[in-house]
Amino acid sequence: MTPERFRTLKAALSRRQPDLTVLADDVHKPHNIAALLRTCDAVGVFEIHAVGTDGGFRRARGISGGIICIA
Repeated sequence: MTPERFRTLKAALSRRQPDLTVLADDVHKPHNIAALLRTCDAVGVFEIHAVGTDGGFRRARGISGGIICIA
């Protein structure tokens, strides 16, 4: 790893936002939740809560099954 690449990586890690939590209220399409997860990951948000009125969440076909806890 070049020194410049290492500095870039350290700068990105220092901009993480561990004190920010995203709340997704009543999102109907699983693809939208997946997009929110990707966006949170990209900007360093550690926590997202997806809540809805029907009590369930259907994972979309074709998305990866990473470690996601949906209660």
